Amino acid sequence: MGLTGIGCGAVVLLLASGALAQTDPKPAAPLRVEYVAPDTCPTQAEFETALRSRLEQDRARPTHLSRFHCQVEITTEPGGARGQIRFAVRDDEPVVRQVVAPDCRQAVEGIALILALAIEAQSPPNASESPAPAAPEDRSHAPTPKKPTPGVRRPPRPQAGAQREVALGGFAAAASGIAPGLALGLGLTSRLSLDPGWPGLRLSVTAYDTFSVRRADAEVRFQQLFGRAGVCANRPIPSLQLQLDPCLGGEVGMTFARGIEDGSRVVESHRTSDPWLAATLALWLILRVPGAYLELGPELRVPVLRHEYLLSRPEQTVHTTPAVAWGLMAGGGLRL
Repeated sequence: MGLTGIGCGAVVLLLASGALAQTDPKPAAPLRVEYVAPDTCPTQAEFETALRSRLEQDRARPTHLSRFHCQVEITTEPGGARGQIRFAVRDDEPVVRQVVAPDCRQAVEGIALILALAIEAQSPPNASESPAPAAPEDRSHAPTPKKPTPGVRRPPRPQAGAQREVALGGFAAAASGIAPGLALGLGLTSRLSLDPGWPGLRLSVTAYDTFSVRRADAEVRFQQLFGRAGVCANRPIPSLQLQLDPCLGGEVGMTFARGIEDGSRVVESHRTSDPWLAATLALWLILRVPGAYLELGPELRVPVLRHEYLLSRPEQTVHTTPAVAWGLMAGGGLRL
């Protein structure tokens, strides 16, 4: 699915034209907008036209547009479209709003309305629209009225879709440190993402197997089963439909090892089971598409419990758990 290009500052000329320019001799301040939408949705120019129309209807004065930095993303979903806007006023905390609509055009119009209301709330009153002063009255004997406290206008709270997103999927993995060689694995994962700026939660269960590995003149096999929980920082990149999730977590499970009987070096096989406990640091790169996602994640694993595995008679070391191990995972799934 192709994307339109990003436009930054293109709104300036549009907002400086028409009736707005006639009531304000000062040049319009730039409004920084990043707009991303599929090719089948309205273009950035159409979004700017909708925004200008809303501002003209509300007679907003774009004197304080330089306060705003906006990011607009329009995505299509089965049965409709979703519009998301993220804007900040100077150094304030960013505000994120979503609109769910039957089609792209209605989603764009809803986002334009939200942004126009926010701009209008930050604009000073238009002096040309103030009523003419009344003739002075003799109020020498009247009590001095109390000066009213100026109120703060706030934009009405838009009806926005929830920011929470749940994803379910699977992945394939490869990891070191479990056995003398490379272990291959499969896993299931679930991910809960909240508003940008809030941490997300990732849960997974993974099974690794080395199958047959030759070590110390014998065939050995290592297996590992564990569950993992991690806290992730959600860092969306709307212009590329990507999300970067650094995750810090821990895993707990069991490691199983045994020799494979060959009639010479391993006459009788004994299976050993040892607890596995490790801290993890992963960096997930997530490609978000409507209703689904793909992800790739390298990771570091720091075992807290370390073990040594031996062959007896004569005693030979087969494997020792390292201080640091690495892994790589790739997978995908559904966004709910």
